[in-house]
Amino acid sequence: MAIILKFSILLIILLAFAVARETVANNKVQAPTLPILLRHTTVYIINKVKAPNPTPLTLRCQSKDDDLEEHTIHYKTQVYSFKFTPNFLPIMPTLFFCSFRWHQDRRRHYLDVFNEKHMPCDNCTWVIHANGGCLNGQCIPWKSIH
Repeated sequence: MAIILKFSILLIILLAFAVARETVANNKVQAPTLPILLRHTTVYIINKVKAPNPTPLTLRCQSKDDDLEEHTIHYKTQVYSFKFTPNFLPIMPTLFFCSFRWHQDRRRHYLDVFNEKHMPCDNCTWVIHANGGCLNGQCIPWKSIH
């Protein structure tokens, strides 16, 4: 019983800190952000692969715990998206990666589409090209190709 009480008190303290957190910018107090336990992240993936012509893109996204299976999206006309709640423990940051392939290049092209340590975002919009992906306008090459 004592363990449950200690855990409950710890959880209440964590929630209180998360709700009370405010940011100050330019001498203005902004509205509190969502508590980290309630925060959701959505990853959007747009296909702009021309190899040399517009082509469907097959992708598979995964984390350590989840496999979102294979999906195919057409050039510019479809968006693939998925939503999740990032891990709130800093010692176990959330990482989602995807593999991409298209008809003209059957190799798997890998990219981290969400890495809480290096590129946290609430709405991550990826535009995929033959040479890599662009997250909110910042382009990076493939992490690996197999």
